Amino acid sequence: MKESTWNLTEPISLGTPAPGVVCLPDGEFVGEDVTCVTTGWGIPDPITLSNNLLEVQVRTLPWELCDADNSNLTERQICAGKVEGGLGPCLVDIGGPLVCQRCDSCAWQVAGIVSNNGTSCGNADTQGRYTRVSFFEDWIRNITGISPPEAPSPTCT
Repeated sequence: MKESTWNLTEPISLGTPAPGVVCLPDGEFVGEDVTCVTTGWGIPDPITLSNNLLEVQVRTLPWELCDADNSNLTERQICAGKVEGGLGPCLVDIGGPLVCQRCDSCAWQVAGIVSNNGTSCGNADTQGRYTRVSFFEDWIRNITGISPPEAPSPTCT
């Protein structure tokens, strides 16, 4: 696979939302039954990766559905997928985003990071597991220098 590098023609200000920029959660907790989107290269067949970035809508699910295989989910994780299976992140997608729309605006937030999905690729009864970004947000802000918002975002139900 050939590596590619992109160069921006203008700097992006990470402190203000801009088209194509996804925000940190700003303390917003994504609960159950929220439609989110995950992206990745997937595996359209067992031998090759897709040449196109793929996306799929998934719903956040109760922990019990992910924890049926005794994977010991914690508050640091999000369970998301489709109970009936069909589409979902694959092993090659680990590290990719799970983005969800904010409950109080049209902005998108990085709610999770694809993790520990094995090779499920959306198999029935094998839900996606994501690292919950809001749990690590203070650390991310400390490392990157991104300032927190003036007022925290609400918790959506």
